[in-house]
Amino acid sequence: MKKIRLSILLAFFTISAKPQVIDSIKYFMSESKPKFFFQFNNRGSFVQNRTAAVTAFLLGLSYSKRVKFALTAGKVTSKVYKNILTSDGDTTLGTLQMWFGGIHFEYSYFKNRHWEISLPISLSLSLSNYYIYEESYKINLTNTKPGITYEASTTLIYKPIRFVGFGGGVGYRLSYFGDMYLTKSFTSVIYNLEFKVYIGELINRLKK
Repeated sequence: MKKIRLSILLAFFTISAKPQVIDSIKYFMSESKPKFFFQFNNRGSFVQNRTAAVTAFLLGLSYSKRVKFALTAGKVTSKVYKNILTSDGDTTLGTLQMWFGGIHFEYSYFKNRHWEISLPISLSLSLSNYYIYEESYKINLTNTKPGITYEASTTLIYKPIRFVGFGGGVGYRLSYFGDMYLTKSFTSVIYNLEFKVYIGELINRLKK
């Protein structure tokens, strides 16, 4: 937990160390009224040295399309495995089932018609986190191990059309779970491959 708090402070210190960035965020937030946005986000990262996909939805407020505050929810959609010790002393393979929810902040410090460079920061809590495994021809579930994850990265997005974007970024993920195996697996440098559908812009486009 100390590492998580330290990393959050460092991330925000990077922004606050530049008064012009803070002034820019304040300007975009005061320039116009916030608008609701809904965004589908499908990104990939590395877990246990394998590519792991995370699918998430964001719902929140967008200020001048440059500053976003949102609630986020999603799940790990790739197969993440762990050896499970069964009641009869055998070892079987368990498949992770993880859902999460949290808060999201994003500041786009460069933006034009087709390109966007942003700093996304997410803090999520996982209360539904367990393994499914088979024992004696029956499906069993392990106990839920709640956890917390913090992610910060720099992302470059290319938008060929206004409501679709794809790109990537690099950053770091810090995690803490009751399961040490998950803590080590999900705490790592991350490389995100993102495909975004800007539902709000799509709806506005259809209305026009």
